[in-house]
Amino acid sequence: MKYIFIVLVLLLVGVQMVDVEYSQILSISLYLLALLAMLFMNVSNLNRHFQFDYRCRSENKGINIYELGFSFLITIGLIISSDFKSGDFLLFLIIWFGPIQNFIMMIFYKYRKPFTIYIKEDEFIFKNLFIQKRNITELTQINFDRINKTIKLNFESNSRIVIPIKEYSKEDMKEILDILIEKSKQKISVQENYTINQ
Repeated sequence: MKYIFIVLVLLLVGVQMVDVEYSQILSISLYLLALLAMLFMNVSNLNRHFQFDYRCRSENKGINIYELGFSFLITIGLIISSDFKSGDFLLFLIIWFGPIQNFIMMIFYKYRKPFTIYIKEDEFIFKNLFIQKRNITELTQINFDRINKTIKLNFESNSRIVIPIKEYSKEDMKEILDILIEKSKQKISVQENYTINQ
């Protein structure tokens, strides 16, 4: 599905570079297809289930304030700096792609409350836009980002996983961290004097 999304985005860019009749309608159609492909990829990942010893349900999905603010500022800048042209509408849609997709997923999370964290023996699985799997025994560091309200899990031989704290209950997050620390075979570095606050 991610390849379909990439192809649609490339087609969308290509149509904008070629001045052909009906390019505006074609561009908007490709935009909507790309949005649907991204949403379908998100939902299909969230609907996948795994064997587990422990799993955790997302209570909600927050809005990305930085993405929303960036889209808003760019939109205001475009409105102030130029007259509204026919091509600007598509540009606005592209700028607002992330916030629109995020808003739709926020509604999905609110009503479905999907399971997004699984632990099976030594395997940690996190479902988001992509499914990330890590070996818990290789966990080396747990960092807490108070500004973005996330927990960053660093692993010895894989890239980090970033978990948004506000999507989960305080009790669930504490239990997840306890399991991770217990199962890791590394000397874990944990930020001092941290408590999970909602």
